[in-house]
Amino acid sequence: MNRAGHNTAGISRGRLPWGGFEKTSLCASICGAVLGVAMAVSLCACKREPPPKLSSQDETLVLDQKWEQAIPLLKKHLLASPEDAAAHYYLGACYLNLSDPVLAAAEGEFEVALTLFRRNGMESRIERVTPKDFELRCYLGLANVYIRSLGVAMGLNASMSIVNQMVRNLGAAVSNAESIAPDDPRVKRLQVLLDNLIHRPGLPPPPEGPQSRVSA
Repeated sequence: MNRAGHNTAGISRGRLPWGGFEKTSLCASICGAVLGVAMAVSLCACKREPPPKLSSQDETLVLDQKWEQAIPLLKKHLLASPEDAAAHYYLGACYLNLSDPVLAAAEGEFEVALTLFRRNGMESRIERVTPKDFELRCYLGLANVYIRSLGVAMGLNASMSIVNQMVRNLGAAVSNAESIAPDDPRVKRLQVLLDNLIHRPGLPPPPEGPQSRVSA
């Protein structure tokens, strides 16, 4: 087969001459660059905005300890702003302080509040509360959940393994709170309570250092 025949055969099998390959490569490069710019513009356009803050009415109900009235309003707010850490914290406080506390729901809301707080740059969503104090409040809330859960468990004569786990959870919350504000009177009271609990027969020793159990 001669040279001309070889080239013709190559083209017939789908091969392009070098000039055609260069043009195809150039077009692919241009398309790739255009696509990259388009994706960058799209990502910028989709940048997540901070969630709207709670209304003053919602916050006032919590501060006035009108827990039952505040719950539906907080839930409504969270439907529109599910990543509002402050609203989750307030909702946890409402569940905790009801006349018939919903402890599992309160625990979940405090843990979600901590997760969102860290994910969103550790910024407090409550104007009068510093980031440090917001994190502390979440751990104090969790500690109070575990204290009440312990009371319920002991009243029902729960197994020692269940009680031990609750004491560990309480110890983790207290340890984390202590790492933030060791001299806070609320933390010191919790430390005394924890010390009294762990010296009961069959209960576990306190955890050492900040714990990850309650940080979600």
